[in-house]
Amino acid sequence: RRTGHQVDINMIKYDFHHMRTKVHTEVDDAASDAVKLDRTLVHVKYATDALEHIRARIKQMVVLEETLPMRLEKQTTGIATNGNSNLKDSAFMFRLQSSQLALKREVSGQPSPMGTRELSKPKPDTKSTSSKSRSLAGQRGPSSQPTCSKQASGNWRHKRHVLTKMHQRNSILSSIAAVFGVLCSVSQNEIVIQNGSPTSAGVNLLKALNTLSTIALIALLCRSYWIDLMLDRLNGHVKKNLSLSTPITYKTVLSSRWLWVEIFFCSLHLPPFCTFEMEANAFENFLLYRAETVFTFLNTLRLYVLWRVFRDWILSDLPATHSISLISEVHLGSRFAFKRILNGPHAGAYIACFWASMTLLMGYWFRSAELQACFFSSAKHPGCQEHNARWWKLSGGETFEKNNDLYMQNSLWLIFITATSVGYGDIVPTTHFGRATAGTISVLGIVNASLLTASLANALMYSSGEVRVMILLEREKARLKLVDAAASVLGLWWRYRHRKRASFRGIVRLIHKDNHPSRKEAWHNFQKAKRRVKVGVEECVDIGQKISKVWKQTRSVERSVDMIGVDLWKGDMKSKTVK
Repeated sequence: RRTGHQVDINMIKYDFHHMRTKVHTEVDDAASDAVKLDRTLVHVKYATDALEHIRARIKQMVVLEETLPMRLEKQTTGIATNGNSNLKDSAFMFRLQSSQLALKREVSGQPSPMGTRELSKPKPDTKSTSSKSRSLAGQRGPSSQPTCSKQASGNWRHKRHVLTKMHQRNSILSSIAAVFGVLCSVSQNEIVIQNGSPTSAGVNLLKALNTLSTIALIALLCRSYWIDLMLDRLNGHVKKNLSLSTPITYKTVLSSRWLWVEIFFCSLHLPPFCTFEMEANAFENFLLYRAETVFTFLNTLRLYVLWRVFRDWILSDLPATHSISLISEVHLGSRFAFKRILNGPHAGAYIACFWASMTLLMGYWFRSAELQACFFSSAKHPGCQEHNARWWKLSGGETFEKNNDLYMQNSLWLIFITATSVGYGDIVPTTHFGRATAGTISVLGIVNASLLTASLANALMYSSGEVRVMILLEREKARLKLVDAAASVLGLWWRYRHRKRASFRGIVRLIHKDNHPSRKEAWHNFQKAKRRVKVGVEECVDIGQKISKVWKQTRSVERSVDMIGVDLWKGDMKSKTVK
C-alpha cells in the first residue's frame, strides 16, 4: 500500500503477461493476412511431407523389431561355429554384446552408450595441437589477428542511437531557427504596413536577425544531410558489410540536389539596409508591393522544417526502428509517419490542427496579397498618382475604390468559407495572388474534408474486442431463439404424432417432404439457432485473428514434426555409429 494509492497484484500480473505476450511476438506475426495464408499453405505442405517420412521411418522400425530375434539367432550361430577359443576371448564377447545392444537400441531409438570404437579412438594431443597453433599464429603475424581498438569501439559516428539523437536535436534547432526568422520577417512587414519607415533602425535590426537565422538554418540543414549520410552508411554496413572508415567530406554532402533545393528556399530573405518597391498589374489596375511583404511570403515557406520535428515525435515511441526497418525492408520515414497519424486514435485532432494552421497561414497570405503599397506613407512610386491605382475595375464589373483591409479576421473568414466550399461573396479577391491563395485553400479544404471523413469512418469501425463481444451477444440471442424454435418443432411433432403415429425421425422426414412454408421455416430456424449456439469462445473473433490463430497453430505443428524427425534421425545415426 502506497500513500494514497493501493497496489492491485492481479492487475500487475495481467499487465506483465500481456506485455510478455507482445514481446514474444515474432517478425512473421506482423505480416499481412495474405502473406500469412501463403506461408500457412507452405507450412502445411512441409508438415504433410514430414509426416509421410516419419510414417515410413516408423514402418521401418516395426520391421526391424519383427526381425530382431532372427538376426540375433544368426549372430549367435555364427559365433558358435568359430570354436571355443573365440568364446573365451573377452574382446570378442564385448563386441557381441555391443552388437546386440545396438540392435535393440535401433528399434527403440534410445541413445547408444560409448562403444568400442569410441573407446578406441585416439585422444588428440593437446600439447602438439597447441604448439602447432602457436607456430601458425607466429607465421601469420600480428596483422592477421582481429583487432578492435578502443578508438574504433568508442567512436560515436558508429553508434546509431547517438546519430539518431543528434538528428532529432538538429531538427529541433532547425525549426527554432526557421520560426525565429519568420517572426522577424513578419514583424518588419507589420511595421511597414502600419506606416513605419522601412529604413528605420528597428526594421534593419529585424532584417539582420533574419539573416543570422537564415545562415544558422542553412548550416543546420547541411549538418542534417551529413547525419543522414552517416545513418545510410551504417545501414549499408549492416546489409552489405560496407566499410565505415571512409570519411564523409563536404563535397559529398553538397552533392545532394535536394540539399540545394532546400538551401534555395530557406535563403530567400531580405538583407539589412535593403528595401525596394515592386510594380505589378492586377486586371489592368496598378498594384504596388513592398519588398518586405514579398519576402515575408517567401520566408514562410521555410516552415516546412516543422514537419521533421513532428515526424520524429510521432515515431519517438517506436523502439528499434532502424533494425526493424532493415529486417522488413520498409522505410520508416515521413510517409509511414503520415499513415500512422491517419490510422491512429487521434487522427481527427491532428487533422483539425492541420486545418487550423493552414487557415492561419493562408489567411496571412491573402491579407498580404490584397494590400496596396501605394496607400503606405513610405510609397514613392510615381504610378501611385495614376487613376487606376486607387479606382479599380475587375473584368466585367463596376469601378470601385481600392482600400486596404488590415483586419486579419476578415481574411480568416474568407479562407474558412472557401475551404468549406461555401463562399458567401461578401469578400472577393481582387489580385492574382489573392485568387491563387483562395484556389489553393479550396483544394486543401477538399483534401482535409476527405481525410476527416476517412478518420471518422475508421474510428466508427468495430475493434477486434468489440467484434468478439458482438459475436458472443449473437450467440446468446441464438440461445434464446433456440428455445422458441425447439418449441415450434415439438409442437409440429406432437400434431404429426397424433395424426400419423410416427417416430420423431420419421416425423422429421415428413417435415422435409412437406411443402408447407411455415413448417420448413420452423425446422430451419431450429437448425440455424443450434449451429450458432455451438460457437465457442475462441471462434468469436474477426477474420484477421482467425488467420493469426491458424498461422500460429500451423507453425507449432511444423515445429513438433521437426522435433520428432530430429529425434528419429538422431536415434538412427547413433545406432549406425555403434554398428
